[in-house]
Amino acid sequence: MKRFFVILIALLGFSALSAQAAIEEKVATLKPGADVFMGINYVRYNTVLKADFTFTDFSSVMVGRGGEGVYRAHWIEVTPVYLIIRECSYVSKTDENGKKRSVLTDYIREAYRHGLAINNNLGVTITSEYTTGVIELISGSQKFSQKVKWFGGGASFARNCGNSPVDVKLSFERKDAGKDFWFYGDSYASYGQTRWLYHAKLEGFDNWMMDNWPGSKGSDMLTAFMEDLKFGTPKYAVWMLGMNDRNDKEEADPSWVENLEDFLHICKKKKITPIITAVPYVPERKHSKKIEYARERGVRVLDWAAGVESMPDGSWAKKCLSKDKVHPTREGAIKLWEQIKKDIPEVMQGNN
Repeated sequence: MKRFFVILIALLGFSALSAQAAIEEKVATLKPGADVFMGINYVRYNTVLKADFTFTDFSSVMVGRGGEGVYRAHWIEVTPVYLIIRECSYVSKTDENGKKRSVLTDYIREAYRHGLAINNNLGVTITSEYTTGVIELISGSQKFSQKVKWFGGGASFARNCGNSPVDVKLSFERKDAGKDFWFYGDSYASYGQTRWLYHAKLEGFDNWMMDNWPGSKGSDMLTAFMEDLKFGTPKYAVWMLGMNDRNDKEEADPSWVENLEDFLHICKKKKITPIITAVPYVPERKHSKKIEYARERGVRVLDWAAGVESMPDGSWAKKCLSKDKVHPTREGAIKLWEQIKKDIPEVMQGNN
């Protein structure tokens, strides 16, 4: 009952914001070492992150998504000389026993000399597409632009790394928030030849906003969904989650069910048509009860399990499951996209 009450209060708070543009803004004066963060979301594609700084003494600022310790976070640091690209991801390291293991690590990926004489002000714009971003720095009449690999997600933020106060206006725009479909997913919703999104874009379809975080559970994306609703309302919301939630036992994982039910409740209040993904079976992750629950719930189902012919033993159609026994191959990704077109034909209508 307590959880339901919190969701209801959040919905009432969202109603006044539904007509606003899909741009989040914050203005702050940052003391040395201080930062300003926005709401948590993982909309990575077709976004614009901007920070306008003013100061009397410049030494270093940061701007980006997520920050330290957030998987697949990307952010930049600007110093008087360099544009530094930072990232957080898993890195293979050798432990004291000589065994290699993956460790979540923050690191500098690359750096560029920007050649600007920064004085009194600095404008930073990061425009992302799918796996790349264009970073533009402006100070006075001087400009510097650099295209980089970019897949940043998490709360947008700005930080003062210098020794004097800095004023900042920070904004984040979801350029696809006005589209008919919002998708919520994990690594299956990433971009590349072994993911369905790549093949959808190849065919010219993009009538959606994608909010995804590799490794995410329902609880992670419920937070993101509620945050996104402050800046728009879709016609359809597709819940592509469950692979990273706990294994089913006699019934579907209770935490998966709880978050799904909250998602469905929000959709009902906001007059959004929900669609649930039937998560494919894979060898080490048990989702059969989730699939049953999705079908019995009485809402529309995207039957990904049928799309790749996944069986309770975890086997898929030939050449569709990758060697990691969790993700699709290129052939599997194509079948997942074909199933989307079959079960949600509306994605091919009103494309813009």
